[in-house]
Amino acid sequence: MCLLIVDDSELMRKVTRLAFPGAAEIDEATNGLEALARLATARQPFDAIVLDLQMPDMNGVEFLRALQQVRQLGVASAEAWDCYWERYCVPGSG
Repeated sequence: MCLLIVDDSELMRKVTRLAFPGAAEIDEATNGLEALARLATARQPFDAIVLDLQMPDMNGVEFLRALQQVRQLGVASAEAWDCYWERYCVPGSG
């Protein structure tokens, strides 16, 4: 498995690395802009992206929107993501 971890917290990136001991390759980025650069220069496609939503420069939602412009994207939804999406991304909500 080739994994990209996108989180501005060094501690969370380390914890996430520990959660995927079988990953053949793990790359990291501290925000969405760095993640887009990693995707553009990756030797092979990532199998999964573990993404923080609240980051500086480009947050997780902005990253997903940018990624949708260049790739077909599937998002594994989590409750926190659903709440965040409804509050900040759905017109007229929040």
